[in-house]
Amino acid sequence: MANRQSFRFRAFVSVLTFFLFIGSAVSGVILFITPTGRVANWTGWAVWGLDKHEWAALHTDISTVFLIACVVHTWLNFKPMVSYFVGKINAARRLRLEWIAALIVCIIVCWGSIMPFTPFSSLQRLNEDIKAGWSNRQTERPPVPHAEMFSIERIAEQQETAVETVIENLAAWGIEADAGDILGAIAEKTGYTPQELFGIASGETPQAQQGGRRGSGSSSGSGSSSGSGSGFGQKTLSQACRELGVDVNAAVEFLRQNGIEADSGQTMRQIADGNNIRPGDLRQYLESVP
Repeated sequence: MANRQSFRFRAFVSVLTFFLFIGSAVSGVILFITPTGRVANWTGWAVWGLDKHEWAALHTDISTVFLIACVVHTWLNFKPMVSYFVGKINAARRLRLEWIAALIVCIIVCWGSIMPFTPFSSLQRLNEDIKAGWSNRQTERPPVPHAEMFSIERIAEQQETAVETVIENLAAWGIEADAGDILGAIAEKTGYTPQELFGIASGETPQAQQGGRRGSGSSSGSGSSSGSGSGFGQKTLSQACRELGVDVNAAVEFLRQNGIEADSGQTMRQIADGNNIRPGDLRQYLESVP
C-alpha cells in the first residue's frame, strides 16, 4: 500500500500566499479603473458580475487574509530567512548595499505618494482622469447625487409630475412599485439599473435591452423600444396605436378576438383595469396586431 501523502502546512501557506497575492492585485486593478460611487451606483457598473461595492469588499477581504498569510509565512520561515540573510551579509558586503537600496526605494514610494511627484503624481492623475471620464459622460450621470436613494414619490416631485403617473409608467413595463419604494431597492429586485428605472419612470425607453444587466428574474413587461413619450397607461388606445403604427380599428378587433373589450377613446389604464390585465400586456397585444 502506497504511503498517503501528508498535508504540509508550510507548503499550503506558501501556495495560499501566492494565490491571495494574485487576487489582491487583480481586484486592486479593477478598483483603480472604477467610476466614482455616484456613477457606479447609478449605472449599475459591474465587472464579471460584481459591482464596485462587491469588488471593494473582495479586495479588502483578500488583502486582509493575504497579510495574515504573509505573517504566518514569515513566522514559519523566520529562522531559515535570518540564517540565509545573515550568511549572505557576512559573505558579501555588497548585499548590505542592496538592502539599503531596497529601503530607499520603499521610502521614495511612500514619500512620492504623500507628496506627489513624477511618476507617482502621474499615476494619481491617471486614476483621477479615469474617474472623471466616467463622470463627464452626461448619459452616465444621475440627475442629482445619489438619485438611486430616491423614493418613487420623490422622483415624481423631481420630475414635477404625479406619483400615479410615475407608478403607471413603471407598471407599463411590468414593474410594480409603491410611492414609498426606493429606486435602488426596485433595481435590485427587478434587475434594471437605477438609471434605466429612472428613464422608465419618466416615460422614456431605457437604453439597455429588456431585462436587467445584473439581476435575474426581471419583471419587465414588454421591453419595447417604442415606449417613449408620456406614460403609456395615460395614452388613449388611439394615441397608442398611432405611436405604434397600428390601425386603431384593427387593434380593437384584434383585442376583442383575444377577449379584451376596448374603445378607441379609453386610456390604456382604463382598458387594462376593465379587463384585469396590465398595460404592459396591452402593449404586447398591440404590437402583435396583424
